[in-house]
Amino acid sequence: MNLPRLIKAFAKEGLAVRNEGGLWFVRALNAPADTPEAKVLLPEGFPVEGKALAQLAKLAATKHPLQAVTAKRRVYASPDFHPGDGGVAIGSTFETDGSMLVPASVGDDINCGVRLHVTDLALDKFLSKKDEFVELLKGDFLGGTRDVYMTAKLMRDVFVEGISAVTGGSSQTMGTSLERSNLFDLIHDSVRVYENGRTLGVGAIEHAPEDMVNFDGVQRDPYLATIGSSNHFAEFQVVSEVFDSKNAYHWSGGR
Repeated sequence: MNLPRLIKAFAKEGLAVRNEGGLWFVRALNAPADTPEAKVLLPEGFPVEGKALAQLAKLAATKHPLQAVTAKRRVYASPDFHPGDGGVAIGSTFETDGSMLVPASVGDDINCGVRLHVTDLALDKFLSKKDEFVELLKGDFLGGTRDVYMTAKLMRDVFVEGISAVTGGSSQTMGTSLERSNLFDLIHDSVRVYENGRTLGVGAIEHAPEDMVNFDGVQRDPYLATIGSSNHFAEFQVVSEVFDSKNAYHWSGGR
């Protein structure tokens, strides 16, 4: 990596970038004087993405809408940081004076969680059809090949009521792919979802993405019923020994 040439290239993109012992400092050239430098610690030889640095510099320069100066004190990014679709680099973190929240920095994974599913499938049987099963899993849980859809009205209700909008037995679920779901399983699983998966507070629907709730007809969200894209994953584990049977029973859903 030719560091002087790289820094000069970043300067043409409006970024003041320097490197000291693996620690990168970045700041927008046109940023106000009170804007802090953003810092990123990267392994030696790690590729530096200009778009990610630009997003980090923009985050550092973000101002409180009612204040003339930036509310940030420190801005950092973890070593795995990379460009984010929402305009904020993944892995970014910052400290403010407590008066400001940057919604875009929360990201799309605000309700991201971990689920445990227990099966009675024997290991040898799974391994005998592993490749076929993995391809189906990639399509259903990562690629959205199941074509899960719902009416626009039901989508709006989900934002306000949570999972109960689907599991409540409403006739509006008919005519959508949800009618093929096992409602008993959905109800059983929903008790483990924080706040039933709904957006809390008055006017919750106002926080929903506009392209998902502002029209009639059928809504197809490519991520609905998937575990997301990027670094999201599914893994298979085999329990060889149980040390706490009570907790094991609880986390397996009573199986």
